[in-house]
Amino acid sequence: MQHYIFNEELQMHPAPAPLAFGVTWSALSSTPSATKSRKREYLPRIANVDDWWCQGFSEPGSGSDLASLKTKAERKGDKYIINGQKTWTTLAQYADMIFCPARTDTNAKKQMGISFIVFSIEVEGVTVPPDPDHRRRP
Repeated sequence: MQHYIFNEELQMHPAPAPLAFGVTWSALSSTPSATKSRKREYLPRIANVDDWWCQGFSEPGSGSDLASLKTKAERKGDKYIINGQKTWTTLAQYADMIFCPARTDTNAKKQMGISFIVFSIEVEGVTVPPDPDHRRRP
């Protein structure tokens, strides 16, 4: 019921996309499996809009069709090494954090074996083209 009310309020009083992305995608999707320390770390930052979030769904040649997802995440110790390319990554030029699906089980059926991973847009290997208008955060 609270989620329904929240969505109704967002429709009547639209929030900046980083808040909507953080709350509707990152927070609600990661909370059931998140550790207590991750919840303490991220949920207040999402609620305060301390971090701006972007989504990393679409891929070259496949759009947002998860069955054709090519980005892979390979577990190395307690971290994932993610390899792939995303296109049309909404608000990436302003973002601090990104959430994206990545294939974590290459032996699973195409619609399965996918994990929803969140990480800093500043990690080594992430490249975001500059904003063509050279604008700051809206």
